[in-house]
Amino acid sequence: MKDRTKIVKKNIIYSVLLRFVGISLTFILLPLTVHYLTVVEYGVWVTLFTVMNWVNFLDVGLGLGLRNKLAEAVSKNNLEAIKTYLSTGLFAMIIMGTILLIIFLMGINLLNMQEIYNTKLISELELYKCTLFAGIFVIVTFVLSVINQIYYAYQKAAYTGLIQVIYNSIMLGIVYYLTLQPNHSLFNFILSFGISMLISRIIFICIFFIKNMEILPKRNYIKLKAFKDICNLGIKFFVIQITNIILFSSSNIFITQCLGPEHVRAYDVVYKIFSIVIIIHGLISAPLWNAYTDAYVKKDFIWLNKIIKKMVYLLLPIFLITIILIYQIDFIVNLWIREEIIIPKYLPECMGLYVFFNCWNNIWSVFVNGIGRINIQLFSNLISALLVLILSWQLMNLIGSSGMALAIAIGWICSGIPLFIQVRYILKNRI
Repeated sequence: MKDRTKIVKKNIIYSVLLRFVGISLTFILLPLTVHYLTVVEYGVWVTLFTVMNWVNFLDVGLGLGLRNKLAEAVSKNNLEAIKTYLSTGLFAMIIMGTILLIIFLMGINLLNMQEIYNTKLISELELYKCTLFAGIFVIVTFVLSVINQIYYAYQKAAYTGLIQVIYNSIMLGIVYYLTLQPNHSLFNFILSFGISMLISRIIFICIFFIKNMEILPKRNYIKLKAFKDICNLGIKFFVIQITNIILFSSSNIFITQCLGPEHVRAYDVVYKIFSIVIIIHGLISAPLWNAYTDAYVKKDFIWLNKIIKKMVYLLLPIFLITIILIYQIDFIVNLWIREEIIIPKYLPECMGLYVFFNCWNNIWSVFVNGIGRINIQLFSNLISALLVLILSWQLMNLIGSSGMALAIAIGWICSGIPLFIQVRYILKNRI
């Protein structure tokens, strides 16, 4: 128990430090992005980035299924199982990436890009070119991002933060160079995104396997049974991921379609400020996922109860930080962006509810994800996603983009209540 706690604390400390650096780089990057791109281009970029990032969810849960099964093998120090799950999981990710790439290349030619992005201020050809390259970059990165799940399984979550720091550093350098050029281009901005994503992942894949040559993936370790084990859990994660797209990752799409891309920037800037709370909470929660797996496999319920209580106590400082952000949002935006951005009425308050209940929900979801008991989460997320779909359009017609944040906050509450009850039951009955 002491070793597990020590590993978790070490990962949290390093993750927080690295994410602080990453956030600092992101905060430097955003003003450069706002000034480099026009309002419409920024709306297109955020919408495009959101859609492309859905690919990271559409792995049929293979990444998270691999993470849990690999973590179990690591916990038991079963070298044979580690090599089998790693080889099989990587092979499955490559196959899935290939399928996605083929579907994407076939489907993109059937779409009218100006209708998709709800604008005619950018040419159809430019939008097509940007979408094509962004899609290819994201799909390739999707396969390479298996390195994140490997580091999580080995309870080395801090390395995923370092990957993000390298990505942000490379992109910041390229975008800064672009701002010095006489002409600007959304396409060049897309290229900076893709190059940064690929280089940062490739570096850490090489580092990991150079240090762990004994588990280097090999064809003869690809097993059908291991694939079934990963998929059985992965399919459930996949459904949860789809609902999370609606609950968490589709705001900019809905706002673009309901209100127009010009409404995205204010919402996105406010969200990025409030997302500090989610990021900090996520940094603390991320190392716990596979620590929960290890503790549950070893039936260490004393440790599990202790950590859950600490996570609940953590909600108090999160609440206080959220209140401060709500009342100081105008000052923070002016200080950061140095450009007048009109913040919609009620948006800070609704965003505060959004991030607080996201953190509350995350306490229970990380626990059930770590121990693989995700059936209740699957159904509660489905219901909540349907609720968000209905409420968001109604509320946006009433209070603008603020309604999007409020709808998601309600969704987090509805999906979290059943998980809270489930976690209490598991810990009380030690099952």
